[in-house]
Amino acid sequence: MKAGLPSPHSGSASPLRFLPVFFFFSGASSLIFETIFTRLLTYTFGNTAHAVSTVLAAFLVAWPWAPTRWAAGWTAGVRAC
Repeated sequence: MKAGLPSPHSGSASPLRFLPVFFFFSGASSLIFETIFTRLLTYTFGNTAHAVSTVLAAFLVAWPWAPTRWAAGWTAGVRAC
């Protein structure tokens, strides 16, 4: 190994190393929420087809909308130089 280069086994954990774990828990929590909302809406609508379509529509509408709202709040404090 050359002098000055860090060892690949140096013990410092890269943040990208945990990215698959975050994706797993994000997907798992989304499935849990989808199941809960579908069961609750089944009581409201009386059948599963309407409940599933409502939950799917809500997830598809909120999916592109939520990150843009988050990014707008995040960049609100940034000024152009």
